[in-house]
Amino acid sequence: MTSHLDTYAALTALFTTSDETVGSTDDVSDPTPAIVVPPRPRIECIVPGHLPVRAGVWFLPCASRLAGAGNAGVLIHCEDGQAQLTAFGTNGASGDRTACLDALASQAQRWFLFPANDTDPAEYASLGADRITILTGTDQAAVVAAYQTIKSIVAGGGPEHGQIDLGVFVVGSEEAAAVEAAERLAETTRRQLGCDLQLRGSMPQLEAVDAALHREHVHLEGGAARLVSDIRRAMTVATVDAPRTPPVIEPDPIPAVAPPLAVAEAESAIPQIEVPVSTPAPERHDVIEPIEDEGHLATYVEGLRALPIRCPHHESIELAVDAEGAVQVLGLMEELPQLLAVEAWATSHADLVSRACRESSIRVEQSPVVHVFGESIGALNALQETSMRLHLLVTVEVGPHHARHATPLG
Repeated sequence: MTSHLDTYAALTALFTTSDETVGSTDDVSDPTPAIVVPPRPRIECIVPGHLPVRAGVWFLPCASRLAGAGNAGVLIHCEDGQAQLTAFGTNGASGDRTACLDALASQAQRWFLFPANDTDPAEYASLGADRITILTGTDQAAVVAAYQTIKSIVAGGGPEHGQIDLGVFVVGSEEAAAVEAAERLAETTRRQLGCDLQLRGSMPQLEAVDAALHREHVHLEGGAARLVSDIRRAMTVATVDAPRTPPVIEPDPIPAVAPPLAVAEAESAIPQIEVPVSTPAPERHDVIEPIEDEGHLATYVEGLRALPIRCPHHESIELAVDAEGAVQVLGLMEELPQLLAVEAWATSHADLVSRACRESSIRVEQSPVVHVFGESIGALNALQETSMRLHLLVTVEVGPHHARHATPLG
Protein backbone atom coordinates (compact mmCIF):
# COMPACT_ATOMS: atom_id res chain seq x y z
CA MET A 1 0.00 0.00 0.00
CA THR A 2 1.54 3.27 -1.10
CA SER A 3 1.43 6.24 1.24
CA HIS A 4 1.65 9.90 0.25
CA LEU A 5 2.57 13.00 2.21
CA ASP A 6 -0.51 14.74 3.50
CA THR A 7 -0.96 18.22 2.00
CA TYR A 8 -1.84 19.83 5.28
CA ALA A 9 1.08 18.14 7.01
CA ALA A 10 3.37 19.69 4.40
CA LEU A 11 1.81 23.10 4.91
CA THR A 12 2.08 22.74 8.69
CA ALA A 13 5.77 21.94 8.33
CA LEU A 14 6.25 25.08 6.27
CA PHE A 15 4.63 27.25 8.92
CA THR A 16 6.32 25.62 11.91
CA THR A 17 9.89 25.23 10.62
CA SER A 18 12.41 27.25 12.65
CA ASP A 19 13.54 30.63 11.40
CA GLU A 20 17.10 29.32 11.06
CA THR A 21 15.87 26.98 8.39
CA VAL A 22 13.58 29.23 6.38
CA GLY A 23 15.51 32.47 6.93
CA SER A 24 14.65 35.66 8.74
CA THR A 25 11.35 37.40 8.06
CA ASP A 26 12.78 40.78 9.05
CA ASP A 27 13.64 41.69 5.47
CA VAL A 28 10.26 43.08 4.43
CA SER A 29 11.62 44.08 1.04
CA ASP A 30 11.46 40.48 -0.16
CA PRO A 31 8.01 39.49 -1.41
CA THR A 32 6.28 36.72 0.49
CA PRO A 33 6.89 33.51 -1.45
CA ALA A 34 3.81 31.76 -2.76
CA ILE A 35 3.16 28.28 -1.42
CA VAL A 36 3.13 25.79 -4.26
CA VAL A 37 1.03 22.68 -3.69
CA PRO A 38 1.38 20.37 -6.67
CA PRO A 39 -1.54 17.98 -7.17
CA ARG A 40 -0.77 14.47 -5.98
CA PRO A 41 -1.78 11.53 -8.19
CA ARG A 42 -3.86 8.97 -6.34
CA ILE A 43 -5.59 5.66 -7.00
CA GLU A 44 -8.42 4.93 -4.58
CA CYS A 45 -10.23 1.63 -4.12
CA ILE A 46 -13.93 2.26 -3.48
CA VAL A 47 -15.92 -0.34 -1.56
CA PRO A 48 -19.71 0.01 -1.84
CA GLY A 49 -21.37 -0.88 1.45
CA HIS A 50 -25.00 -0.60 2.56
CA LEU A 51 -26.24 2.55 0.82
CA PRO A 52 -29.68 4.17 0.82
CA VAL A 53 -31.92 2.97 -2.04
CA ARG A 54 -30.00 2.34 -5.30
CA ALA A 55 -26.30 1.92 -4.60
CA GLY A 56 -25.24 2.62 -8.19
CA VAL A 57 -26.54 6.19 -8.30
CA TRP A 58 -24.12 7.24 -5.53
CA PHE A 59 -20.88 6.04 -7.12
CA LEU A 60 -20.16 8.85 -9.57
CA PRO A 61 -21.23 11.74 -7.26
CA CYS A 62 -19.15 10.25 -4.42
CA ALA A 63 -16.12 9.85 -6.68
CA SER A 64 -16.48 13.46 -7.81
CA ARG A 65 -16.65 14.66 -4.19
CA LEU A 66 -13.66 12.53 -3.19
CA ALA A 67 -11.69 13.91 -6.13
CA GLY A 68 -12.11 17.41 -4.75
CA ALA A 69 -13.75 20.50 -6.19
CA GLY A 70 -12.56 21.21 -9.72
CA ASN A 71 -10.42 18.07 -9.98
CA ALA A 72 -10.81 15.75 -12.93
CA GLY A 73 -11.09 12.03 -12.22
CA VAL A 74 -11.77 8.58 -13.62
CA LEU A 75 -14.26 6.11 -12.15
CA ILE A 76 -13.55 2.45 -13.00
CA HIS A 77 -16.11 -0.36 -12.78
CA CYS A 78 -14.66 -3.85 -13.14
CA GLU A 79 -16.98 -6.64 -14.19
CA ASP A 80 -17.04 -9.63 -16.56
CA GLY A 81 -13.53 -9.14 -17.87
CA GLN A 82 -14.12 -5.50 -18.77
CA ALA A 83 -13.35 -2.21 -17.07
CA GLN A 84 -15.68 0.69 -17.78
CA LEU A 85 -13.94 4.04 -17.43
CA THR A 86 -16.11 7.08 -16.70
CA ALA A 87 -13.93 10.18 -16.90
CA PHE A 88 -15.27 13.47 -15.52
CA GLY A 89 -13.78 16.87 -16.23
CA THR A 90 -11.56 15.61 -19.07
CA ASN A 91 -11.51 15.65 -22.87
CA GLY A 92 -11.93 11.86 -22.90
CA ALA A 93 -9.66 9.30 -24.55
CA SER A 94 -9.68 6.60 -27.19
CA GLY A 95 -7.57 3.78 -28.53
CA ASP A 96 -6.39 0.54 -26.98
CA ARG A 97 -5.93 0.02 -23.24
CA THR A 98 -2.47 1.56 -23.06
CA ALA A 99 -3.34 4.59 -25.20
CA CYS A 100 -6.57 5.18 -23.30
CA LEU A 101 -4.91 5.04 -19.87
CA ASP A 102 -2.04 7.27 -21.02
CA ALA A 103 -4.42 9.89 -22.42
CA LEU A 104 -6.57 9.97 -19.29
CA ALA A 105 -3.59 9.99 -16.93
CA SER A 106 -2.35 13.17 -18.60
CA GLN A 107 -5.67 14.86 -17.72
CA ALA A 108 -6.79 13.30 -14.43
CA GLN A 109 -4.88 12.47 -11.25
CA ARG A 110 -7.75 11.03 -9.25
CA TRP A 111 -8.67 7.42 -10.10
CA PHE A 112 -11.40 5.42 -8.36
CA LEU A 113 -11.54 1.64 -8.67
CA PHE A 114 -14.67 -0.40 -8.00
CA PRO A 115 -13.56 -4.07 -8.01
CA ALA A 116 -15.91 -6.70 -9.39
CA ASN A 117 -18.85 -7.58 -7.16
CA ASP A 118 -17.50 -11.06 -6.43
CA THR A 119 -14.15 -9.73 -5.14
CA ASP A 120 -13.38 -10.84 -1.58
CA PRO A 121 -12.80 -7.77 0.65
CA ALA A 122 -9.65 -9.49 1.91
CA GLU A 123 -8.17 -8.95 -1.59
CA TYR A 124 -8.63 -5.16 -1.63
CA ALA A 125 -5.38 -4.48 0.21
CA SER A 126 -3.41 -6.40 -2.42
CA LEU A 127 -4.69 -4.42 -5.41
CA GLY A 128 -2.04 -1.73 -5.04
CA ALA A 129 -4.31 1.27 -4.50
CA ASP A 130 -3.11 4.22 -2.44
CA ARG A 131 -6.08 4.12 -0.13
CA ILE A 132 -9.36 2.29 0.44
CA THR A 133 -12.66 4.05 1.09
CA ILE A 134 -15.92 2.40 2.13
CA LEU A 135 -19.20 4.03 1.11
CA THR A 136 -21.81 3.51 3.80
CA GLY A 137 -25.01 4.79 5.33
CA THR A 138 -25.55 5.55 9.00
CA ASP A 139 -28.19 3.01 10.04
CA GLN A 140 -27.18 0.22 12.37
CA ALA A 141 -27.12 -2.47 9.65
CA ALA A 142 -24.88 -0.29 7.46
CA VAL A 143 -22.42 0.45 10.27
CA VAL A 144 -22.18 -3.22 11.24
CA ALA A 145 -21.66 -4.24 7.61
CA ALA A 146 -19.00 -1.56 7.19
CA TYR A 147 -17.10 -2.86 10.21
CA GLN A 148 -17.24 -6.43 8.89
CA THR A 149 -15.81 -5.22 5.59
CA ILE A 150 -13.05 -3.28 7.38
CA LYS A 151 -12.24 -6.39 9.41
CA SER A 152 -11.88 -8.46 6.24
CA ILE A 153 -9.69 -5.80 4.59
CA VAL A 154 -7.40 -5.66 7.62
CA ALA A 155 -7.17 -9.44 7.75
CA GLY A 156 -6.18 -9.48 4.08
CA GLY A 157 -3.47 -6.90 4.72
CA GLY A 158 -1.47 -9.34 6.83
CA PRO A 159 1.37 -8.05 9.03
CA GLU A 160 1.44 -4.77 7.11
CA HIS A 161 -2.23 -4.00 7.80
CA GLY A 162 -1.27 -0.95 9.87
CA GLN A 163 -0.06 0.77 6.68
CA ILE A 164 -3.44 0.53 4.96
CA ASP A 165 -4.99 3.96 4.46
CA LEU A 166 -8.60 3.21 5.41
CA GLY A 167 -11.52 5.61 5.32
CA VAL A 168 -15.27 5.93 5.08
CA PHE A 169 -17.52 8.23 3.07
CA VAL A 170 -21.02 8.53 4.53
CA VAL A 171 -24.09 9.15 2.36
CA GLY A 172 -27.76 9.72 2.94
CA SER A 173 -27.46 11.54 6.29
CA GLU A 174 -26.69 15.02 7.56
CA GLU A 175 -23.12 15.83 8.60
CA ALA A 176 -23.73 15.44 12.34
CA ALA A 177 -25.10 11.90 11.91
CA ALA A 178 -22.29 11.07 9.48
CA VAL A 179 -19.61 12.21 11.93
CA GLU A 180 -21.23 10.27 14.79
CA ALA A 181 -21.41 7.04 12.76
CA ALA A 182 -17.83 7.47 11.51
CA GLU A 183 -16.53 8.09 15.03
CA ARG A 184 -18.19 4.91 16.29
CA LEU A 185 -16.58 2.96 13.46
CA ALA A 186 -13.21 4.62 14.00
CA GLU A 187 -13.21 3.88 17.73
CA THR A 188 -14.19 0.24 17.22
CA THR A 189 -11.64 -0.20 14.43
CA ARG A 190 -8.87 1.31 16.52
CA ARG A 191 -9.74 -0.72 19.63
CA GLN A 192 -10.43 -4.08 17.98
CA LEU A 193 -8.17 -4.03 14.92
CA GLY A 194 -5.45 -1.55 15.80
CA CYS A 195 -6.01 0.56 12.67
CA ASP A 196 -6.92 4.17 12.08
CA LEU A 197 -10.00 5.10 10.10
CA GLN A 198 -10.61 8.48 8.48
CA LEU A 199 -13.87 10.18 7.61
CA ARG A 200 -13.33 11.25 4.02
CA GLY A 201 -16.55 13.24 3.80
CA SER A 202 -20.32 12.96 3.66
CA MET A 203 -23.15 13.59 1.22
CA PRO A 204 -26.67 13.97 2.65
CA GLN A 205 -28.35 13.66 -0.74
CA LEU A 206 -27.44 12.95 -4.34
CA GLU A 207 -25.55 15.65 -6.17
CA ALA A 208 -25.21 16.21 -9.89
CA VAL A 209 -21.70 15.95 -11.32
CA ASP A 210 -21.24 19.30 -13.03
CA ALA A 211 -18.54 18.20 -15.46
CA ALA A 212 -18.22 16.64 -18.89
CA LEU A 213 -18.47 12.83 -18.82
CA HIS A 214 -16.71 10.47 -21.22
CA ARG A 215 -16.99 6.69 -21.14
CA GLU A 216 -14.67 4.05 -22.54
CA HIS A 217 -14.22 0.30 -22.06
CA VAL A 218 -10.91 -1.51 -21.80
CA HIS A 219 -10.21 -5.20 -21.31
CA LEU A 220 -9.39 -6.42 -17.81
CA GLU A 221 -6.70 -8.90 -18.80
CA GLY A 222 -4.53 -9.62 -15.78
CA GLY A 223 -7.23 -8.56 -13.30
CA ALA A 224 -7.76 -5.44 -11.25
CA ALA A 225 -4.25 -5.48 -9.72
CA ARG A 226 -2.66 -5.45 -13.18
CA LEU A 227 -4.95 -2.58 -14.20
CA VAL A 228 -3.89 -0.58 -11.13
CA SER A 229 -0.25 -1.22 -12.04
CA ASP A 230 -0.85 0.00 -15.60
CA ILE A 231 -2.63 3.11 -14.33
CA ARG A 232 0.26 3.87 -12.01
CA ARG A 233 2.72 3.56 -14.90
CA ALA A 234 0.58 5.92 -16.98
CA MET A 235 0.36 8.40 -14.11
CA THR A 236 4.13 8.28 -13.61
CA VAL A 237 4.76 8.98 -17.28
CA ALA A 238 2.23 11.82 -17.22
CA THR A 239 3.93 13.34 -14.15
CA VAL A 240 7.37 13.16 -15.77
CA ASP A 241 6.09 14.72 -19.00
CA ALA A 242 4.13 17.45 -17.19
CA PRO A 243 5.40 21.06 -17.19
CA ARG A 244 8.04 21.72 -14.53
CA THR A 245 6.18 24.71 -13.06
CA PRO A 246 3.28 23.47 -10.91
CA PRO A 247 0.17 25.57 -10.34
CA VAL A 248 0.31 28.11 -7.49
CA ILE A 249 -2.54 27.48 -5.06
CA GLU A 250 -3.37 29.50 -2.01
CA PRO A 251 -3.80 27.12 0.95
CA ASP A 252 -7.01 27.03 2.93
CA PRO A 253 -6.75 27.47 6.72
CA ILE A 254 -5.66 24.27 8.41
CA PRO A 255 -8.76 22.84 10.14
CA ALA A 256 -8.63 21.78 13.75
CA VAL A 257 -9.49 18.11 14.08
CA ALA A 258 -10.55 16.67 17.40
CA PRO A 259 -9.71 13.03 18.29
CA PRO A 260 -10.55 10.24 17.99
CA LEU A 261 -11.35 10.67 14.31
CA ALA A 262 -8.90 12.21 11.89
CA VAL A 263 -10.91 13.91 9.17
CA ALA A 264 -9.36 13.54 5.72
CA GLU A 265 -7.68 16.52 4.13
CA ALA A 266 -9.54 18.97 1.95
CA GLU A 267 -8.39 18.46 -1.60
CA SER A 268 -6.31 21.01 -3.46
CA ALA A 269 -8.27 22.54 -6.29
CA ILE A 270 -6.83 22.60 -9.78
CA PRO A 271 -8.39 24.37 -12.75
CA GLN A 272 -11.26 22.39 -14.20
CA ILE A 273 -11.19 21.58 -17.89
CA GLU A 274 -14.38 22.96 -19.31
CA VAL A 275 -15.71 20.92 -22.19
CA PRO A 276 -18.98 21.77 -23.89
CA VAL A 277 -21.46 18.93 -23.63
CA SER A 278 -23.37 18.19 -26.78
CA THR A 279 -26.96 17.07 -26.47
CA PRO A 280 -27.31 13.40 -27.45
CA ALA A 281 -29.46 12.80 -30.49
CA PRO A 282 -32.89 11.40 -29.54
CA GLU A 283 -33.47 7.77 -30.43
CA ARG A 284 -37.25 8.09 -30.37
CA HIS A 285 -39.72 10.56 -31.75
CA ASP A 286 -39.78 13.78 -29.72
CA VAL A 287 -43.02 14.63 -27.99
CA ILE A 288 -44.32 18.19 -27.79
CA GLU A 289 -47.23 18.83 -25.51
CA PRO A 290 -49.12 22.03 -24.61
CA ILE A 291 -47.86 23.85 -21.54
CA GLU A 292 -51.23 23.26 -19.92
CA ASP A 293 -50.33 19.58 -19.54
CA GLU A 294 -46.99 20.23 -17.90
CA GLY A 295 -48.20 18.61 -14.67
CA HIS A 296 -48.57 15.24 -16.42
CA LEU A 297 -45.12 13.95 -17.26
CA ALA A 298 -46.60 10.69 -18.56
CA THR A 299 -47.89 12.57 -21.62
CA TYR A 300 -44.29 13.17 -22.72
CA VAL A 301 -43.43 9.46 -22.95
CA GLU A 302 -44.85 7.42 -25.79
CA GLY A 303 -46.92 4.42 -24.78
CA LEU A 304 -47.61 5.48 -21.20
CA ARG A 305 -50.99 6.05 -19.60
CA ALA A 306 -51.25 7.97 -16.33
CA LEU A 307 -52.72 6.12 -13.36
CA PRO A 308 -55.39 7.86 -11.26
CA ILE A 309 -53.54 7.26 -7.98
CA ARG A 310 -50.42 8.66 -6.30
CA CYS A 311 -48.24 7.60 -3.39
CA PRO A 312 -49.84 9.25 -0.32
CA HIS A 313 -46.42 10.32 0.99
CA HIS A 314 -45.16 11.96 -2.24
CA GLU A 315 -48.12 13.12 -4.27
CA SER A 316 -45.99 15.16 -6.69
CA ILE A 317 -44.56 11.95 -8.16
CA GLU A 318 -46.65 10.48 -10.99
CA LEU A 319 -47.55 6.88 -11.58
CA ALA A 320 -48.31 5.46 -15.01
CA VAL A 321 -48.46 2.12 -16.81
CA ASP A 322 -47.07 0.98 -20.15
CA ALA A 323 -48.60 -1.35 -22.72
CA GLU A 324 -47.10 -4.41 -21.02
CA GLY A 325 -48.63 -3.52 -17.64
CA ALA A 326 -45.40 -2.35 -15.98
CA VAL A 327 -45.79 0.49 -13.48
CA GLN A 328 -43.85 3.66 -14.34
CA VAL A 329 -42.69 6.24 -11.77
CA LEU A 330 -42.14 9.76 -13.14
CA GLY A 331 -40.71 12.92 -11.57
CA LEU A 332 -38.29 15.80 -11.92
CA MET A 333 -34.54 15.62 -11.30
CA GLU A 334 -34.81 17.73 -8.16
CA GLU A 335 -37.28 15.17 -6.78
CA LEU A 336 -34.88 12.22 -7.12
CA PRO A 337 -35.08 11.11 -3.45
CA GLN A 338 -38.89 11.17 -3.66
CA LEU A 339 -38.74 9.23 -6.95
CA LEU A 340 -36.71 6.48 -5.35
CA ALA A 341 -39.01 6.42 -2.32
CA VAL A 342 -42.09 6.06 -4.56
CA GLU A 343 -40.35 3.31 -6.56
CA ALA A 344 -39.86 1.38 -3.32
CA TRP A 345 -43.44 2.12 -2.26
CA ALA A 346 -44.84 0.93 -5.62
CA THR A 347 -42.83 -2.28 -5.33
CA SER A 348 -44.00 -3.09 -1.82
CA HIS A 349 -47.62 -2.08 -2.56
CA ALA A 350 -47.88 -3.66 -6.02
CA ASP A 351 -51.03 -5.62 -5.12
CA LEU A 352 -52.70 -2.49 -3.74
CA VAL A 353 -51.86 -0.48 -6.88
CA SER A 354 -53.14 -3.32 -9.08
CA ARG A 355 -56.45 -3.55 -7.21
CA ALA A 356 -56.91 0.21 -7.33
CA CYS A 357 -56.35 0.26 -11.10
CA ARG A 358 -57.90 -3.02 -12.26
CA GLU A 359 -58.58 -1.70 -15.76
CA SER A 360 -54.86 -1.15 -16.33
CA SER A 361 -53.93 -4.86 -16.09
CA ILE A 362 -50.84 -4.12 -13.97
CA ARG A 363 -48.25 -6.88 -13.73
CA VAL A 364 -47.42 -7.01 -10.04
CA GLU A 365 -44.36 -9.23 -10.56
CA GLN A 366 -42.56 -6.66 -12.70
CA SER A 367 -40.42 -3.99 -11.08
CA PRO A 368 -41.41 -0.35 -11.63
CA VAL A 369 -39.51 1.74 -14.17
CA VAL A 370 -38.27 5.17 -13.03
CA HIS A 371 -38.35 8.17 -15.41
CA VAL A 372 -36.32 11.26 -14.48
CA PHE A 373 -36.99 14.59 -16.23
CA GLY A 374 -34.41 17.37 -16.02
CA GLU A 375 -33.60 20.67 -17.67
CA SER A 376 -29.83 20.16 -17.57
CA ILE A 377 -27.80 17.62 -19.51
CA GLY A 378 -25.05 17.90 -16.92
CA ALA A 379 -27.37 16.95 -14.07
CA LEU A 380 -28.87 14.03 -15.96
CA ASN A 381 -25.45 12.72 -16.96
CA ALA A 382 -24.84 11.79 -13.32
CA LEU A 383 -27.54 9.11 -13.70
CA GLN A 384 -26.37 7.63 -17.01
CA GLU A 385 -25.07 4.47 -15.35
CA THR A 386 -28.40 3.64 -13.73
CA SER A 387 -31.42 1.80 -15.13
CA MET A 388 -33.51 4.97 -14.92
CA ARG A 389 -35.01 6.43 -18.09
CA LEU A 390 -33.72 9.97 -18.55
CA HIS A 391 -35.54 12.77 -20.37
CA LEU A 392 -34.42 16.29 -21.22
CA LEU A 393 -37.41 18.58 -20.57
CA VAL A 394 -37.33 22.16 -21.82
CA THR A 395 -39.90 24.85 -22.52
CA VAL A 396 -39.93 26.05 -26.13
CA GLU A 397 -41.89 28.62 -28.11
CA VAL A 398 -44.16 27.37 -30.86
CA GLY A 399 -45.52 30.43 -32.61
CA PRO A 400 -47.33 32.57 -30.07
CA HIS A 401 -47.63 29.65 -27.66
CA HIS A 402 -45.30 27.92 -25.26
CA ALA A 403 -44.90 24.17 -25.10
CA ARG A 404 -42.77 21.65 -23.30
CA HIS A 405 -40.42 19.52 -25.33
CA ALA A 406 -39.30 16.16 -23.95
CA THR A 407 -36.37 14.28 -25.47
CA PRO A 408 -35.46 10.80 -24.22
CA LEU A 409 -31.71 10.37 -23.62
CA GLY A 410 -30.47 6.97 -24.65
